[in-house]
Amino acid sequence: HDEGACYMASEVYDTAVMLTHWGRTEANHTSGTAYWMDNYTMPAAWPGWNNDQDWRAVYGSHPCYTPGKDILLPAHKHIWDFLHSPLQGRPPYVRDILFFFRGDVGKTRDP
Repeated sequence: HDEGACYMASEVYDTAVMLTHWGRTEANHTSGTAYWMDNYTMPAAWPGWNNDQDWRAVYGSHPCYTPGKDILLPAHKHIWDFLHSPLQGRPPYVRDILFFFRGDVGKTRDP
């Protein structure tokens, strides 16, 4: 799940190592999903659960990724995606910038 660690209970997040491809490090963040059922920023409460509090009280304020604690994995691509690459067997490019794509380009985002 893209944003799974973002809304994980703080008790779990603080003591576990996250394996994620979502490198958000800000503590006070909002969901970036275009799918409303995955929007963890929306308030919700269920009678009889967590003393009827909004469920957002459980996850508190922590980042989705903590450098030095968690492991950021690149999105998986199959080896066949690179088989005919013109870069095979060549020295790597010298790069002076880093681009990290966090997902969702917003094409299906609700207005």
